[in-house]
Amino acid sequence: MVIFNLEQILEAYKMGLFPMAYSKDSSEYHWVRPEMRGVIFIDKFNIPKSLKKFMAHMSYKITKNKAFLDVIEGCCETTKNRLDSWINSEIIEMFVALNKAGYADSYECWNEEDKLIGGLYGLKMGKIFCGESMFSREENASKVCLVRLYEDLKQADYTLIDTQFVNEHLLQFGAEEIPHQIFLEKIKA
Repeated sequence: MVIFNLEQILEAYKMGLFPMAYSKDSSEYHWVRPEMRGVIFIDKFNIPKSLKKFMAHMSYKITKNKAFLDVIEGCCETTKNRLDSWINSEIIEMFVALNKAGYADSYECWNEEDKLIGGLYGLKMGKIFCGESMFSREENASKVCLVRLYEDLKQADYTLIDTQFVNEHLLQFGAEEIPHQIFLEKIKA
């Protein structure tokens, strides 16, 4: 078991850094700082119409911090489309420690049989939520978790979700890229 200095981890995030392993089985990770940062501003968050329609009739149940470790393990599962993961055992231990200390949250999606079918997790920093990863085993499971996260963050007057990078999945929710320096200004604010 690795002992983490939580203050150093939080300081790294305040500098715009986040950890990534070289692979799921790697014993090492490195700190990443992209020049362009993916973000979703809370006041620009978009819920796609098809997802709104799905959510109006879904039978999924969403919880918060009920299965933190299970969510991270779900996020590092390999699939036919994803042969490896950037989440290794050290990162898992780091975030479990952050969750126990109150700095990280998970959102879980459960089906009617009470099986975990999706989720997301990330770090809370001031009025920013640093989204680390998400996974889905059934239709829209991670998306409904993202919407629930957004609703909670909006209620708590957060300003943005740090997505680290932008992809097609996140673009539909309003993700955009901002320069690293602007991201640092948002952190300081």
